[in-house]
Amino acid sequence: SSSSRDSDSSDNPSCKDRFEPDCTPVAAFIRQHWPVLAFVFCFKCPPSALDSVSTFVYSLPLPPWLLASSGIACSCSSLLAAYVYKVAGTRATLPCAFVSTTMACVVLSLFTVSMVLQLNVGAGVSNGPFVVMEGVATAFGRELALLPVIILAARSAPPGMEGTMFSAVLSMQNLAVSVSAFAGAALTHALGVTVDDWSNLWVLVVICNVARATPLLLLWPMRHIIRDVMDSSASRKGIDMQETFKSGSEESHAML
Repeated sequence: SSSSRDSDSSDNPSCKDRFEPDCTPVAAFIRQHWPVLAFVFCFKCPPSALDSVSTFVYSLPLPPWLLASSGIACSCSSLLAAYVYKVAGTRATLPCAFVSTTMACVVLSLFTVSMVLQLNVGAGVSNGPFVVMEGVATAFGRELALLPVIILAARSAPPGMEGTMFSAVLSMQNLAVSVSAFAGAALTHALGVTVDDWSNLWVLVVICNVARATPLLLLWPMRHIIRDVMDSSASRKGIDMQETFKSGSEESHAML
């Protein structure tokens, strides 16, 4: 009976033995790319005031069609940000792109501070047009700040695992956005911002936008990793171009 049990156990591997070959590449992938994933998480996890600002906007006496127009304008602004980054941002190094886009996002947040403090009303600009302007500026800054993360995910992907790396980076970003929303909610509660009292909302916006720039301090210890990612991406691109040229030459010779 003992020999039969031994033969059964050898014929039926355990659950650990069955899943270990599948888990080993994933574990190796995480060990190899955890600095990039950790950087993405830290870059996106600072507190966010987006939910509080959205609630404030909906509390203003604005017509529904204006809010819908603001959403359409924000989508067009995101497309414009992608085009601007393609024209200007791709010429800079990735660390410079992180710094410039993040600082642009922080500067554009001044539209939100002005709207919350109703400075536009004092300047003679009604809330309707200024809400659209603020939404366009915010969407433009958020899209600019997102694009370097997408490029980092694309260039750090090893050959044959591009989809895995892209999914891992976006999953880490979604987790960081959830943490950012919870942190923003806790900060909103600590500052006493409610639907009946918006007096400290501008403080919340300023704190969140200053905190958005703090992960840039990680660029210095991450500089070697980012440089290695860029170098490996450039070398893979050169190899792919050589292979494409070689295959094209072979096809042309075959046709002749």
